[in-house]
Order: sequence, then structure tokens, then C-alpha cells
Amino acid sequence: MNDIAMHVELPEGAGNAYQEKDAKITVRIDAVQGNGEWANYYVSDANGVKDALANGGEIVLMDNLTLENGTNFRVEEGVTALINLNGKTITGGYQAGSSEKHVYAIENHGDLVLTGDGTVVGRGVSNYGNLTVNGGYYSSIDTNGGGSIWNYTGGHVEVNGGTFETAEDSEAPGPTCLNNAYGSTAVINGGTFNHNIAGKL
Repeated sequence: MNDIAMHVELPEGAGNAYQEKDAKITVRIDAVQGNGEWANYYVSDANGVKDALANGGEIVLMDNLTLENGTNFRVEEGVTALINLNGKTITGGYQAGSSEKHVYAIENHGDLVLTGDGTVVGRGVSNYGNLTVNGGYYSSIDTNGGGSIWNYTGGHVEVNGGTFETAEDSEAPGPTCLNNAYGSTAVINGGTFNHNIAGKL
């Protein structure tokens, strides 16, 4: 990595007024050029996550995020990304035109890894591509359907860790911890599944 030189210019006539004073310098990287290296983004707002997902790379959450109704974090086909929850919470809003059904807070069509201690709250995480879950807490909060992970036809999910839970007081047919559609595959190597409806995963 190349060195970055910084130049700070003081006001004219400052003299020694700024000597031995504390200073705060904030560095923000808005774009990382593709050079074969894994890009890293440290983001603290929803738009920052969306911009980073468009490029792929590792995304580290620096703050709790609440999505506006009708929006989610979408990984497009052909994009490879890793989201490090970093102890933060992603909260999904309602689906457009609904006051009962939440969005799938994360929608994956590419290659996505979810890791780190943190929480995803909403209808769940939907997958159409390749999804690997290494950690985190995933809460499907709707009592009328959804799933902590909803793996659609053609999708592949590998669960190595994490906790998956459905809403309390759910009644059949309610949400699932992991819904694996016909023509999809799921490999479970670890994780904890807490379901509030008997007989369903």
C-alpha cells in the first residue's frame, strides 16, 4: 500500500498558538480502485452500505442501521461481498404498502458472507445466490411468515455459526428459522435455531 502524505495549513499569523494543541483528523475513503486486492469499507449509514455492496468487498458496520420502508440491502448477481456486523444491528422496515410484513433486510443474488457479532431484524435474510453465515443473530419478527433465512430455488446456504430465531407467539403457518425451497441446497455445520412453532425449522 502506498504512503499517504497529509499537509495541514494554519491560518496566517497563527504563530505558536497551535503548538501542543490536540487535533482531530478524520480520513474518509469514498472509493477503492480495483487492483486485485480485497476492498474494505467502514460504513455508518444505509447509503454507504448500498454503495459498498455495489462494488463488493468487506463491509464493516460502524453504527446501528434502520432501513426505510420498502428498501433493503441487495447484493447483485456477480458481486462478492462480506458484511461484518461488528456488534451492530440492522433493522428492516415494512414492505412497500404494508403495515404487517417486514422486508427481508438483506437480499442476496451474488456471493455473500455474513459474519461478526451483531443482529439482523426483519422478515429475515433472503438468498438466491451463495450465502455463508459464520456468525450473528437473525430474528424473523413477523408472526405471519418469513424466515431468518429464506433460501429460494437455486440458492445455496452454508451455516457455520450464528443464532436464528422466529417471533414469539407465532402460529402456523408462521415464520421459519431456515426455509429451504425446492431446488435449493443448505449445509448446516453449526448454529443455534430457536423456533417458536413446534415441528418447523
